[in-house]
Amino acid sequence: MLIPLRKVSRYRLFLFAVVLTGVLLTIILLSVHGPGNGYSITEMKQIRSDEQLGQILQDLDAYQLRHHGKWPKTILDLAFDKPDDLSSYYAPIMPDSERPTGWRTDKGMLAKNVGYSLSSNSNSGILAFEKPGIWPDGTIAVGFSDHRILRMQQEEFRLREAVGSDRPLVRSSPPAGR
Repeated sequence: MLIPLRKVSRYRLFLFAVVLTGVLLTIILLSVHGPGNGYSITEMKQIRSDEQLGQILQDLDAYQLRHHGKWPKTILDLAFDKPDDLSSYYAPIMPDSERPTGWRTDKGMLAKNVGYSLSSNSNSGILAFEKPGIWPDGTIAVGFSDHRILRMQQEEFRLREAVGSDRPLVRSSPPAGR
């Protein structure tokens, strides 16, 4: 039943208009920006991958303790040494709900889809890293011996691993006049 307009006070109409405008603006802003924390979906997956790499660095320390100072030869040797949950060894490029059944414990599935590698240069200070080519921005997460995790471009990673330094790389500019 409609109330005649003359019986509704102007204040109530104004209040209704303000509330309705606020609700509509909230809906529009949430549909454009989403309720997130300012990170894109890719950035959130990269943060998760960085956290997983941190877990792998901890697993490396535990492996070394269990095996009297020896390091695993491959990332799979490390993963299979503690096979109760292999999820940290997959790069988080897809939601867990879309992965095949048994992916958390299936060694064969991990062998085909492992998302990380161990460094081949023991002098680089780099212990483990994401496999290149996962992210559209061309970056990879790199885990160092002091448990720092840095995200860097693939070219910088290759240079750091080849040079054998975990210190920041300084690029010199050509001499003036050239």
